[in-house]
Amino acid sequence: SADSLMGRGSLRRRARRQESHDSAASAASLKRKQEVEGKLIETEKSQTGGVEFGVYKHYIKSVGIFLSVATLVLNFVFQAFQIGSNIWLTQWSNDKEVEHDTGLRNMYLGVYGAFGFGQGLLSVTKVILPSLGGLRAAQLLHAFLLGNMLRLPTQFYDTTPVGRVISRFSKDIDTVDMILPHTTLNIVWLVYEVLATIVVISISTPIFLVVIVPIGFIYYFAQRFYVATSRQLMRLESVSR
Repeated sequence: SADSLMGRGSLRRRARRQESHDSAASAASLKRKQEVEGKLIETEKSQTGGVEFGVYKHYIKSVGIFLSVATLVLNFVFQAFQIGSNIWLTQWSNDKEVEHDTGLRNMYLGVYGAFGFGQGLLSVTKVILPSLGGLRAAQLLHAFLLGNMLRLPTQFYDTTPVGRVISRFSKDIDTVDMILPHTTLNIVWLVYEVLATIVVISISTPIFLVVIVPIGFIYYFAQRFYVATSRQLMRLESVSR
Protein backbone atom coordinates (compact mmCIF):
# COMPACT_ATOMS: atom_id res chain seq x y z
CA SER A 1 0.00 0.00 0.00
CA ALA A 2 1.00 3.66 -0.32
CA ASP A 3 1.24 4.12 3.45
CA SER A 4 3.52 1.09 3.69
CA LEU A 5 5.81 2.36 0.93
CA MET A 6 6.00 5.81 2.51
CA GLY A 7 6.86 4.24 5.86
CA ARG A 8 9.66 2.21 4.36
CA GLY A 9 11.06 5.28 2.57
CA SER A 10 10.99 7.24 5.80
CA LEU A 11 12.84 4.44 7.59
CA ARG A 12 15.51 4.32 4.88
CA ARG A 13 16.02 8.08 5.07
CA ARG A 14 16.36 7.96 8.85
CA ALA A 15 18.81 5.05 8.55
CA ARG A 16 20.93 6.95 5.99
CA ARG A 17 20.89 10.07 8.17
CA GLN A 18 21.96 7.97 11.18
CA GLU A 19 24.78 6.34 9.17
CA SER A 20 25.94 9.74 7.95
CA HIS A 21 25.87 11.10 11.49
CA ASP A 22 27.81 8.08 12.81
CA SER A 23 30.43 8.42 10.03
CA ALA A 24 30.89 12.11 10.79
CA ALA A 25 31.21 11.37 14.50
CA SER A 26 33.77 8.61 13.82
CA ALA A 27 35.79 10.89 11.55
CA ALA A 28 35.75 13.66 14.14
CA SER A 29 36.78 11.21 16.87
CA LEU A 30 39.63 9.87 14.72
CA LYS A 31 40.79 13.39 13.94
CA ARG A 32 40.78 14.32 17.64
CA LYS A 33 42.71 11.13 18.44
CA GLN A 34 45.31 11.91 15.79
CA GLU A 35 45.65 15.47 17.08
CA VAL A 36 46.16 14.19 20.63
CA GLU A 37 48.72 11.63 19.46
CA GLY A 38 50.44 14.29 17.39
CA LYS A 39 50.76 16.47 20.47
CA LEU A 40 52.12 13.57 22.52
CA ILE A 41 54.82 12.53 20.06
CA GLU A 42 57.85 14.76 20.34
CA THR A 43 59.80 15.76 17.26
CA GLU A 44 63.31 14.30 17.28
CA LYS A 45 65.95 17.01 17.16
CA SER A 46 69.40 16.69 15.67
CA GLN A 47 72.44 18.20 17.33
CA THR A 48 74.43 20.88 15.55
CA GLY A 49 78.08 21.84 15.70
CA GLY A 50 81.12 19.71 16.31
CA VAL A 51 81.20 16.45 18.21
CA GLU A 52 82.02 17.07 21.86
CA PHE A 53 85.24 15.68 23.28
CA GLY A 54 83.23 13.74 25.84
CA VAL A 55 81.84 11.52 23.06
CA TYR A 56 85.34 10.53 21.92
CA LYS A 57 86.42 10.08 25.54
CA HIS A 58 83.48 7.78 26.25
CA TYR A 59 84.23 5.62 23.20
CA ILE A 60 87.94 5.38 24.07
CA LYS A 61 87.04 4.31 27.61
CA SER A 62 84.67 1.71 26.15
CA VAL A 63 87.43 0.37 23.90
CA GLY A 64 89.84 0.32 26.84
CA ILE A 65 92.83 2.53 27.60
CA PHE A 66 95.31 -0.31 27.10
CA LEU A 67 93.94 -1.35 23.70
CA SER A 68 93.71 2.28 22.56
CA VAL A 69 97.32 3.04 23.51
CA ALA A 70 98.50 -0.30 22.09
CA THR A 71 96.84 0.51 18.75
CA LEU A 72 98.65 3.85 18.53
CA VAL A 73 102.00 2.36 19.54
CA LEU A 74 101.78 -0.63 17.18
CA ASN A 75 100.86 1.56 14.22
CA PHE A 76 103.74 3.90 15.05
CA VAL A 77 106.23 1.02 15.27
CA PHE A 78 104.88 -0.46 12.02
CA GLN A 79 105.49 2.83 10.20
CA ALA A 80 108.95 3.07 11.78
CA PHE A 81 109.79 -0.41 10.50
CA GLN A 82 108.48 0.47 7.05
CA ILE A 83 110.55 3.65 6.85
CA GLY A 84 113.57 1.88 8.32
CA SER A 85 113.41 -0.89 5.72
CA ASN A 86 113.29 1.66 2.89
CA ILE A 87 116.23 3.62 4.29
CA TRP A 88 118.18 0.41 4.91
CA LEU A 89 117.52 -0.80 1.36
CA THR A 90 118.78 2.52 0.00
CA GLN A 91 121.91 2.25 2.12
CA TRP A 92 122.43 -1.32 0.96
CA SER A 93 122.10 -0.45 -2.73
CA ASN A 94 124.56 2.46 -2.39
CA ASP A 95 127.26 0.45 -0.59
CA LYS A 96 129.84 -0.65 -3.18
CA GLU A 97 131.70 -2.96 -0.79
CA VAL A 98 128.79 -5.41 -0.63
CA GLU A 99 129.87 -7.02 -3.90
CA HIS A 100 133.19 -8.14 -2.40
CA ASP A 101 132.31 -8.65 1.29
CA THR A 102 130.04 -11.62 2.00
CA GLY A 103 129.77 -10.84 5.72
CA LEU A 104 128.63 -7.28 5.00
CA ARG A 105 126.08 -8.56 2.52
CA ASN A 106 124.71 -11.04 5.05
CA MET A 107 124.49 -8.26 7.63
CA TYR A 108 122.45 -6.08 5.27
CA LEU A 109 120.25 -9.05 4.38
CA GLY A 110 119.67 -10.00 8.02
CA VAL A 111 118.68 -6.48 9.10
CA TYR A 112 116.41 -6.07 6.08
CA GLY A 113 114.81 -9.45 6.86
CA ALA A 114 114.27 -8.38 10.47
CA PHE A 115 112.48 -5.24 9.29
CA GLY A 116 110.29 -7.37 7.02
CA PHE A 117 109.50 -9.87 9.78
CA GLY A 118 108.58 -7.03 12.14
CA GLN A 119 106.26 -5.49 9.56
CA GLY A 120 104.57 -8.84 8.93
CA LEU A 121 104.03 -9.47 12.64
CA LEU A 122 102.77 -5.96 13.35
CA SER A 123 100.49 -5.88 10.30
CA VAL A 124 98.48 -8.69 11.93
CA THR A 125 98.70 -7.49 15.53
CA LYS A 126 97.74 -3.89 14.73
CA VAL A 127 94.48 -5.16 13.22
CA ILE A 128 93.59 -7.77 15.85
CA LEU A 129 93.89 -5.47 18.88
CA PRO A 130 91.63 -2.68 17.49
CA SER A 131 89.10 -5.33 16.43
CA LEU A 132 88.99 -6.68 19.98
CA GLY A 133 88.65 -3.13 21.30
CA GLY A 134 85.83 -2.36 18.87
CA LEU A 135 84.01 -5.54 19.92
CA ARG A 136 84.38 -4.63 23.58
CA ALA A 137 83.13 -1.09 22.96
CA ALA A 138 80.12 -2.36 20.98
CA GLN A 139 79.12 -4.72 23.80
CA LEU A 140 79.46 -2.05 26.49
CA LEU A 141 77.62 0.64 24.51
CA HIS A 142 74.79 -1.77 23.66
CA ALA A 143 74.45 -2.79 27.31
CA PHE A 144 74.53 0.89 28.34
CA LEU A 145 71.81 1.79 25.81
CA LEU A 146 69.63 -1.18 26.74
CA GLY A 147 69.96 -0.44 30.45
CA ASN A 148 68.88 3.16 29.93
CA MET A 149 65.92 2.11 27.77
CA LEU A 150 64.67 -0.33 30.42
CA ARG A 151 64.87 2.33 33.14
CA LEU A 152 63.02 5.03 31.21
CA PRO A 153 59.54 6.07 32.42
CA THR A 154 56.40 5.06 30.50
CA GLN A 155 55.98 8.64 29.30
CA PHE A 156 59.02 8.21 27.04
CA TYR A 157 57.34 5.38 25.12
CA ASP A 158 54.12 7.41 24.84
CA THR A 159 55.97 10.30 23.22
CA THR A 160 58.51 8.35 21.13
CA PRO A 161 57.58 6.28 18.04
CA VAL A 162 58.58 2.62 18.16
CA GLY A 163 60.44 2.98 14.86
CA ARG A 164 62.72 5.59 16.39
CA VAL A 165 63.69 3.20 19.19
CA ILE A 166 64.21 0.31 16.77
CA SER A 167 66.44 2.53 14.62
CA ARG A 168 68.77 3.13 17.57
CA PHE A 169 69.11 -0.61 18.16
CA SER A 170 69.52 -1.53 14.49
CA LYS A 171 71.24 1.02 12.25
CA ASP A 172 73.11 2.90 14.97
CA ILE A 173 74.30 -0.25 16.73
CA ASP A 174 75.39 -1.64 13.35
CA THR A 175 77.47 1.52 12.87
CA VAL A 176 79.12 1.02 16.26
CA ASP A 177 79.68 -2.69 15.57
CA MET A 178 81.01 -2.59 12.01
CA ILE A 179 81.82 0.87 10.69
CA LEU A 180 83.28 2.73 13.67
CA PRO A 181 86.16 0.31 14.51
CA HIS A 182 87.18 0.03 10.85
CA THR A 183 87.03 3.81 10.36
CA THR A 184 89.01 4.48 13.54
CA LEU A 185 91.75 2.06 12.50
CA ASN A 186 91.94 3.64 9.04
CA ILE A 187 92.25 7.13 10.54
CA VAL A 188 95.14 6.08 12.80
CA TRP A 189 96.92 4.29 9.96
CA LEU A 190 96.46 7.16 7.48
CA VAL A 191 97.65 9.80 9.95
CA TYR A 192 100.88 7.87 10.57
CA GLU A 193 101.26 7.20 6.85
CA VAL A 194 100.92 10.88 5.95
CA LEU A 195 103.29 12.00 8.71
CA ALA A 196 105.87 9.39 7.72
CA THR A 197 105.67 10.41 4.07
CA ILE A 198 106.09 14.09 4.94
CA VAL A 199 109.10 13.33 7.16
CA VAL A 200 110.84 11.19 4.53
CA ILE A 201 110.26 13.69 1.72
CA SER A 202 111.33 16.60 3.93
CA ILE A 203 114.60 14.85 4.82
CA SER A 204 115.41 13.92 1.24
CA THR A 205 114.10 17.18 -0.29
CA PRO A 206 114.13 20.05 2.25
CA ILE A 207 112.61 22.50 -0.26
CA PHE A 208 109.39 20.49 0.13
CA LEU A 209 108.83 22.21 3.50
CA VAL A 210 108.22 25.49 1.66
CA VAL A 211 105.41 23.88 -0.34
CA ILE A 212 103.83 21.78 2.40
CA VAL A 213 102.83 24.79 4.55
CA PRO A 214 100.40 26.44 2.06
CA ILE A 215 99.13 23.02 0.98
CA GLY A 216 98.46 22.20 4.63
CA PHE A 217 96.37 25.36 5.06
CA ILE A 218 94.36 24.57 1.92
CA TYR A 219 93.61 21.05 3.13
CA TYR A 220 92.74 22.33 6.60
CA PHE A 221 90.09 24.77 5.39
CA ALA A 222 88.73 22.28 2.84
CA GLN A 223 88.25 19.58 5.45
CA ARG A 224 86.57 22.04 7.82
CA PHE A 225 83.78 22.68 5.32
CA TYR A 226 83.58 19.06 4.20
CA VAL A 227 83.49 17.56 7.70
CA ALA A 228 80.85 20.03 8.93
CA THR A 229 78.58 19.36 5.95
CA SER A 230 79.06 15.59 6.02
CA ARG A 231 78.49 15.42 9.78
CA GLN A 232 75.24 17.37 9.63
CA LEU A 233 73.93 15.34 6.68
CA MET A 234 74.56 12.12 8.62
CA ARG A 235 72.71 13.56 11.62
CA LEU A 236 69.72 14.54 9.48
CA GLU A 237 69.71 11.09 7.88
CA SER A 238 69.73 9.46 11.31
CA VAL A 239 66.82 11.61 12.52
CA SER A 240 64.74 10.99 9.38
CA ARG A 241 64.82 7.19 9.81
